[in-house]
Amino acid sequence: MKNFLVKSVLVLTLLGAVTFPCAADELAACNASTCFIPENVVIILPFITFAGDVIVLEPDLSAISDVFRIFNNILDTGAGTGLGDVAFLYSADDSTPLPDPSTFSANFAVAVEGADGITTFSNSGSGITYSLNTPEPGSLVLLVSCLVPIGWRCRRRSRRQEVRCC
Repeated sequence: MKNFLVKSVLVLTLLGAVTFPCAADELAACNASTCFIPENVVIILPFITFAGDVIVLEPDLSAISDVFRIFNNILDTGAGTGLGDVAFLYSADDSTPLPDPSTFSANFAVAVEGADGITTFSNSGSGITYSLNTPEPGSLVLLVSCLVPIGWRCRRRSRRQEVRCC
C-alpha cells in the first residue's frame, strides 16, 4: 500500500509538471461550431473573427463575472473593433483583474453566466458558439489521468473483496 502511494504521488507530480501551463499561447479547442475557452489563458483561435468583448454577468445580474475579449490584432477599426484571432477570458474569480469598463469595445455584447459557471455565447456574425469557463485541456487530461488509475484500483479492490466473501 505504501509503495503504491509513493508511486502515485510520483506519477501525479510528473503529470503536473508536464501539464503545467506554459507562457506560450495555446490553440483554442474548437470543433466545427464550438470553441471551448478556459479562463486566464491567451488563446489563438483557428480562424479570424470579429473583435470585441462579451461582458458576462453573474447569474443574479448583480455584477460582472467575466470579460471575454477577442483582440483586434489583424484589423483595427477603432474602439476595440475589427478582426482578430487572439482571445482572452478575464475572470473576476481569479487573480487576473477584469479590464476597466472604459476599455470595453464599442460592439460589446452581454451574456449571463450559467448556474454551473459555464457560459455559452453565440456569435451570429461567424456562427461560432463560445463555451466560456471550460477547464484547460491540460487540467482535464490531468484529472482523467488521475481518476482512471483510482477507478481501476477501486474496482480491483472490490473484486478481491467479492472473492473473499464467497
